[in-house]
Amino acid sequence: LASEDRMRFRLFRSNAQLVAQANEDGGSAVFGLNFFSALTEDEKQQYLGLNVTGHDENPMHVASSSSSAPEKKLWTNEGQVTAVKNQGSCGSCWTFGAVGGLETRYHGISGKLRNFAEQEYLDCVYEGQRNGCNGGWPDNCYDYSRKNGGRLASAAEYTYVGTDGSCKGSSKPDAMVAAKIVGYTSVGPTEAANIQALASGSLSVAFEVTNYFQQYQGGIIQDTTCTGRPNHAVTAVGYTPEFVLVKNSWGSTWGDKGFVKFER
Repeated sequence: LASEDRMRFRLFRSNAQLVAQANEDGGSAVFGLNFFSALTEDEKQQYLGLNVTGHDENPMHVASSSSSAPEKKLWTNEGQVTAVKNQGSCGSCWTFGAVGGLETRYHGISGKLRNFAEQEYLDCVYEGQRNGCNGGWPDNCYDYSRKNGGRLASAAEYTYVGTDGSCKGSSKPDAMVAAKIVGYTSVGPTEAANIQALASGSLSVAFEVTNYFQQYQGGIIQDTTCTGRPNHAVTAVGYTPEFVLVKNSWGSTWGDKGFVKFER
């Protein structure tokens, strides 16, 4: 359709301007055109999926001063992070954030890097309540596992299809062999608290995706266009003195091979 083409071209042109401006503004981050560049705001929303309704930011915790985090810890360099996954246009980021938060920690306990099943959470967590592609909250995933014997299937046994179907949790083998999910620990909202927690494994984290962020291509980003409303769940998988490394769920063609470096 000619009208559709015109609309897409307008979106593409405005994003090309945004990218050019962002690259000109300096900073170490690099921006580029990608699959988001010709999408409408409604279409972009489908690649998110964090539902913060009824949730507040985590309370402050008093970190024990005895445990000091090393200066640098990149779990990707230690073979403890699974390959970048792709949620597609289902608002299921909450399942990817939750699963990513488990995989490195399961490796720490078992010595095995397992690829766990986002689809089990997508199908089962809100079964009978609502469509999981319309968003969710990572903690609800851990609650579901806790109530079901600490279980979670492997991605090989319970394949991701990107739509919310009926729950098959009870009929799929449990891949949580060396450890069971008994709950979760909330991490305080400060950077220091997150670094402390990251020193022992990956973390499920939430942040705000902006138009600017969607066009990220590499380098260390400091996004000053946030409005303070988290809308996306991801996995933090390491840090250095300069940045926190985050694994996204938009496939390996987005960003820095699927990852993003957030400036500290």
